[in-house]
Amino acid sequence: MIAVIVAGGILLQQTPTKTVTGALALQDGETTSGLSVNDACSGNGGFDDIEDGAQGVLEDGDGSTLATAWLSAGTFDGLACVFHFAFDGVPKSDFYTLRIGHTTRGDLRYSHRAMVDQDWALNLSLGD
Repeated sequence: MIAVIVAGGILLQQTPTKTVTGALALQDGETTSGLSVNDACSGNGGFDDIEDGAQGVLEDGDGSTLATAWLSAGTFDGLACVFHFAFDGVPKSDFYTLRIGHTTRGDLRYSHRAMVDQDWALNLSLGD
């Protein structure tokens, strides 16, 4: 929805924004060893930055921060330790770059078309 406001003869448009939701499935034997379904979990060893409250950053194609989010507590689903996140108020951009956890892990890049095609929902996996 676009809101149009007339103030002092100037027409202002509120840019529509989206919420980008997602899940990160950490598949790591060290992390999930000995867990039962629905047990709390978090990353270990090289994945120790993947935990409840870990920050995610969503940037535009120029590297400007569009939104930040934090991982939920991890829950073992029988295969992986799953964390959820939601970036609210994300404006339109030609490209989006996503980073979660350590900056040395690398970034994921999506075009606007890819985000639309995925209905603004990202299902990510990390590990084995």
